Amino acid sequence: MNLSDEQWLVLDLLMRARQKGVQRLNRMEVLHNNALSQGVSLKLTWAALTMPEKLLTWHGQHDFSITDAGVQLYNLRFGNGSDPEPTKVADAVICLPGPEHYLS
Repeated sequence: MNLSDEQWLVLDLLMRARQKGVQRLNRMEVLHNNALSQGVSLKLTWAALTMPEKLLTWHGQHDFSITDAGVQLYNLRFGNGSDPEPTKVADAVICLPGPEHYLS
């Protein structure tokens, strides 16, 4: 599948979120993030909005999640036969729960 670099980054964000126990992201959180420039936020949001339905599911107007097909495609591209480790850039882009979240 031919995805833009930004769309691959969205899949990476979603994989990192899943790793942290977050199943859905909110496009408004990505769009209005202070850790990124407005241009990057816009590109990531547009990438999510234009992602093929097969790879990303929308829940209402703002929340989205990766599909099983999206997980498989990500693993195929970055996994080399195993489950790849998503980048930590997602931690700066979205507010994922920290370790203290899991201790309670």
